[in-house]
Amino acid sequence: LGCTSSDGVLRGGSKLQARAQQVAFMSELEDIFGSDHRNATESRLEELTNLLRPIFASLPKNSQGAVSSSAARYAIHRLFVQRHGW
Repeated sequence: LGCTSSDGVLRGGSKLQARAQQVAFMSELEDIFGSDHRNATESRLEELTNLLRPIFASLPKNSQGAVSSSAARYAIHRLFVQRHGW
């Protein structure tokens, strides 16, 4: 999805950068928790990414294609309300 900058804006970044960040993150998880946990996390991460994609696409973005931290919080909250009935 991206990363948050010091100014509180979620950066879209390139697909290549996002994939590299995801691979690095998953490698660290595997080092800490083992490969079984990594496989389960990859599955959940892919599902969450696919669920958040249309919400993210509809959010207002700045000139660099980034959303604010409050907009990102809204998207995540909305997803969890839909999934868990909060």
